[in-house]
Amino acid sequence: MIPRKSSTFWLIFGKILLFLLVPAVLVFARPTRPTIVYESRVWPGFWSIYTMDLDGSHVRQLTNNPWHDSTPEWSPNGAQIAFRGVELALMDCDGHNVQPIPIEAPFPHIIDWSPDGTKIVFSATAQADDIFVLDLTTGEVRNLTHHRFSDLAPSWSPDSQWIVFSSNRDPNFWPPGGPLLADLYIMDTDGNNLRNLTQTVNQHEDDPAWSPDGTQIALTLSTVDRLPQLYVMPVEGGRARRLTDFPHGVRELAWTPDSRQILFSVFIPNKQGEDIYIINRDGTNLHPITDNVGREARHPRLFDPTLGVSPVGLKTTTWGAIKKQKDQ
Repeated sequence: MIPRKSSTFWLIFGKILLFLLVPAVLVFARPTRPTIVYESRVWPGFWSIYTMDLDGSHVRQLTNNPWHDSTPEWSPNGAQIAFRGVELALMDCDGHNVQPIPIEAPFPHIIDWSPDGTKIVFSATAQADDIFVLDLTTGEVRNLTHHRFSDLAPSWSPDSQWIVFSSNRDPNFWPPGGPLLADLYIMDTDGNNLRNLTQTVNQHEDDPAWSPDGTQIALTLSTVDRLPQLYVMPVEGGRARRLTDFPHGVRELAWTPDSRQILFSVFIPNKQGEDIYIINRDGTNLHPITDNVGREARHPRLFDPTLGVSPVGLKTTTWGAIKKQKDQ
């Protein structure tokens, strides 16, 4: 039999140990299997944030508010999700502990968490649509672009040194008498070294997503008479290769962490809904993850705990490589 003093000691020790371990478990909690976070609703209801497994199973609703919660983004370690609600906010990966992020900037449209976990980039409307960066350690918000036309849909490079985005700022690439079509641009995280990657006329490039291995950019490409389809192109620029051919177009692109597949959403008119699809980066093995009727599901983002935060074989993109490619 254990003496009473010894029992008391171990009871107190156990409580102290539990007190120390529980916060650590909470801080580092993250999905234990590949998990997609996305936004969904039954029209005309409010958008809410959901998660599901990579095969579409284990659907779980994380938010349920009388306003739109949308554009969810995993933190690099999978512990938190950034999203747009009444304001920019963070929550734990299970939907608990929602924390608004007060920022002195217009309401964000699209957000993307930097791979090093220190910043969030977003587009928002000031005088026009601009790109902003929020430093999560200091709370500082910087406006990286100041242009009278639209700068939208920013995406970080996997080394956190560059941002690619869509912009219709250059009239040299607008079709005569036509709409203000956008090209893809790249800049560093101070807003410098700006360069047009695509330089196309009669094509609208949007929704860029930088592959985690640093070699490719996924994008949507549309024309006046063709709705947006999924394309991939080398990160230095060059010819884009089409992967999809959906009659009603695609949007909301995201790579899987291993850079082998791309997630996106598609409107399905005969089902009056929107589904999430996945495809290999070479255009093979296209298939739906969701199969909704009367429900919209979009903006998929995958966290995979079996893959490290830093992708193996990461290609670091340098300004010299981009400039050399475009000057040839």
